Amino acid sequence: MTSRPAAPPNRRDIPGTIPTNARQNGTPPPNRRDIPGTIPTNARQNGTPPPNRRDIPGTIPTNARQNGTPSGGPGAVASGAMRRIAVLVVGALLLAGCVGTVDRSDFEAEIQARGGGFDQAMVIDAVDGVAARVGTDEFEITRLTANPMAGLVTMQVRDPRAPDQLDDYTFRRGSLESVDPVQVSAADDLDADAFPIAGFALDRLDDMVDDALDAYDTDGGYVDGVSLVRVGTTEAGQGVGAVQLQLESPRSSAVARFTPGGELISLERQ
Repeated sequence: MTSRPAAPPNRRDIPGTIPTNARQNGTPPPNRRDIPGTIPTNARQNGTPPPNRRDIPGTIPTNARQNGTPSGGPGAVASGAMRRIAVLVVGALLLAGCVGTVDRSDFEAEIQARGGGFDQAMVIDAVDGVAARVGTDEFEITRLTANPMAGLVTMQVRDPRAPDQLDDYTFRRGSLESVDPVQVSAADDLDADAFPIAGFALDRLDDMVDDALDAYDTDGGYVDGVSLVRVGTTEAGQGVGAVQLQLESPRSSAVARFTPGGELISLERQ
């Protein structure tokens, strides 16, 4: 007698499978809602939104990404700081005539229309920077020149720690750019060539600029440069300085000279 093969086990008896008769008879399989970690099938089919990502730790809510709402946390703070730094960098480049449609010549023309754009703070900051380097504000210089257009201040400083030495300091837009040694010959008389910076009313430089432009009284006049220069020596052989302003206009130029305290001495048209 021929034996009949044994029937395979019903898939219902195998854990994790869908019964065969369920597939054949159209009986729906178990709802995916019953399987942990899945999105219910009817939610995908009927358009029901899945659980909000806000409920999942460590994720950014979906609507925040779509609507542009910033997420919190240190990363967002850092990103905001970087954006602020970028704005400052772009502003600095704009002033240098390097960004966008601002032409350098147009920028300079606008500054000239405002009297040259000089601000006494650029000189005061440079002098303070040197004082911090040499350890005192009672130092001497042989010259100082400020170019408002370039944001540049240069000065030749007699080192109080080594009075027989001179150094050239260069500041650009408030920052120290370089310090270079100067050759001094045996014939140079630094006592007669140098004069004390402390004797100048640097906080009156803006007033001197206004007074010089009033005295110049020329259409389109502006200040091209401000200098502290040696104009003589005392009976004791100490250098004497003065403030000198270079004035320019489309049709003429002039030099205004002031005492260290800010009194107009002369205005010479050139």
